[in-house]
Amino acid sequence: MSMDKLRIGIIVDHNAVPTEGGGYTYYQTLLHTINHYDFYPEIEIINIVFSKKAKESLPNLKQTILIKKDFAPAVMYTAFDVLYRVWYRTVRKAYVSLGDSIMNVMDGIRNKCIINVLKKENIDMVYYLRPVSNIIDYPAIITHWDVGHKSMYPFPEVADKANFKKRETYYISMVNKAFLILCESQAGIEELLNYYPINPEKVKMLPLFSGEVVKQEVSETEQQAILSQIGLVKGSFFLYPAQFWAHKNHYNLVKAFFALTREPGGEQLKLVLCGSDKGNLRYIKKLVESLGLTSRVLFPGFISYKALYSLYKNAVAMIMPTFLGPTNIPLIEAAKLGCPVLCTALKGHKEIMGNAALYFNPSEVESIKAAMQQVLQEQCRQELVAAGYERMRVSFFDVEKSVGFLQKLLLQIKPIRKAWGIE
Repeated sequence: MSMDKLRIGIIVDHNAVPTEGGGYTYYQTLLHTINHYDFYPEIEIINIVFSKKAKESLPNLKQTILIKKDFAPAVMYTAFDVLYRVWYRTVRKAYVSLGDSIMNVMDGIRNKCIINVLKKENIDMVYYLRPVSNIIDYPAIITHWDVGHKSMYPFPEVADKANFKKRETYYISMVNKAFLILCESQAGIEELLNYYPINPEKVKMLPLFSGEVVKQEVSETEQQAILSQIGLVKGSFFLYPAQFWAHKNHYNLVKAFFALTREPGGEQLKLVLCGSDKGNLRYIKKLVESLGLTSRVLFPGFISYKALYSLYKNAVAMIMPTFLGPTNIPLIEAAKLGCPVLCTALKGHKEIMGNAALYFNPSEVESIKAAMQQVLQEQCRQELVAAGYERMRVSFFDVEKSVGFLQKLLLQIKPIRKAWGIE
C-alpha cells in the first residue's frame, strides 16, 4: 500500500431515509457521485459501513470496509442499548441526562472499534457527507449546512427540547476540531465565520447541487397522469416542496395564497405543499381549513422523484418562503427543470440564482403575494425560465463540479495530513 496515497474513508450513514427531505437528497447524491468519480491516483476512496445490510443495500460503492465490533465490545454495547431502551420507555422525562450518559458510553464503545479498524486499514482521514453529532476522534472532513439556531428566530426545531444546546455543543466541539469544513456556498462560509471563531483556512466551499430528481425521465403522458391523480392541471398551481417544519414558513405562504385567490386571475389557482410532517402539518391544515382553502391547497405528502419531477415541469412556479438558509436544493432543481423560482431574499439564494429568480420578504404576506402575482404574467415566466436555464448552464452549483472541487481540496490538504503517520 503506497504511503503517498491519501486514503479517505467515507462514512456511510445507514440511518439515512428519504423522508428526511433535502438532507437525504444531498447525502445520497454526493455519495453516489463520489463513488462514480474518477479521482486522481493520489486519492483513494474507501467506504466505511457498519452493517452487512448497509453494505448489501449499496452495491455500487467503490472499496468498502465493514466495521464489526469485537465480542466483548459487542456485548457491552448491546447491554447499554437495552438500558437505553428501558430508559426511553420509562423514566426519560424525569431523567433526561441519564439518556445522554448512556448514549455517550455507547458512542465511546462504538468509536473505539471504528478507530481501531481505521488505523489497521491506513485510513488517513474520514469524511462525513452530512452533519452528525457523533464525530470520532480521528482526522475528519465535515459537512456544514447552517447555523440556524443563531442565524434565525428560535423556531422549535432549533430551540426547543434541548435542540439549541445540542447544536451549540456540536459547533463548539466538533466543528473547531475538524480538519476541513465544507460549506455549500460563500454565504455559508461567511455565516459560519461570523458566528464562530474558526480558522478560516480550513473552511472551504463545496457548492450545493440538485438531487436525482433532475435526472428522471417522465413522459408527457405519465406527467399528466400524475397531475390527474393529485387533482391538478398544467400551469394552474404553485409548488412548495418542503418538510413541515415551522421555519419552512408554510403559514405566511398560505396567507399570501389566500390573498392571491381574491385577485383577478387567482380564482382557479392551487397550491401544492408536498413533504413529510415534522410537527407543523396539523397546524397548517387547520389554517387552510379556517381560510376555506381545503380544495385549493393540496397535501400529497412525501412523493416520489417522478411525481416531484412532474410537479416541477408543470407548475406556474416553485416558491420557497423559508426563513432558513443560506441555501436550499429546490432552487437548483426547479431552475434545471424549467420551473420559475420565487424565493426568500437570502444571501445564499441570491448567490445561487442571481437575476434568475423573484425575491421576497418571507415575513411579509404582501411581499410573497406580489411575487406570485408577478409570475402569473406569461412574459415574466418565460424570462425566468430562460434565465434559470442559463444560470444553471454556467453555474458551479452542480454535483459533478462539486466533486471536482472536492478533489482539488483533497490534493491541497494531502501534504498537511501526510506530515504524520497512522499508529
